Amino acid sequence: MAIIFLMATVGGFRRGELIALQWSDIDFENEEITITNSIPAFENGKPHIKSTKTDEISRTVPMPTWYMELLKKYKLEYKKERLLLGDDWKGAGYEFIFHSGEGIPYWPASATKKWINIRKKYNIKNIRLHDLRHTMVTLLIEEGAALKAIQQRAGHSSSKITSDVYGHLTKKVSRSTADKLEKYNPNYKNG
Repeated sequence: MAIIFLMATVGGFRRGELIALQWSDIDFENEEITITNSIPAFENGKPHIKSTKTDEISRTVPMPTWYMELLKKYKLEYKKERLLLGDDWKGAGYEFIFHSGEGIPYWPASATKKWINIRKKYNIKNIRLHDLRHTMVTLLIEEGAALKAIQQRAGHSSSKITSDVYGHLTKKVSRSTADKLEKYNPNYKNG
């Protein structure tokens, strides 16, 4: 189950995007995940599959090699599960990566509940599932990644949104950048 929360953290995906992912969205060769849908809710016991929050056609997110290796191992377990269930598989033509054990995707609230249980088990401070996405953006800003690249990865409709939401972090990085120039102070005496 940790693999879904790692994906939320390193991919910056929204909860509905995570639970809507299917194996056809995964490109192992290029180490990318394409987000095309979201499941914000269930209606009459079935997942309501819709376009993403920003109504983009899709967005492709390059992923770290280590994560894609974990996902390959997870896919092998998925195939075993599906084979064991045989006719009891309820995926109805879908191959949702994160599912209830029978091929039906997690309900949005179920994914959140699983995260809360993990948080409690490992005594993690009160971080919402959605905050894992913010963690990715924060880490990338602090690593000096380009704001436009972060905006695209997060699926924000513009880099202005990314800048507005995370502006306090860009100021921290700007201060850090300015501090790197202190060694060029003409009045600085070396040694």
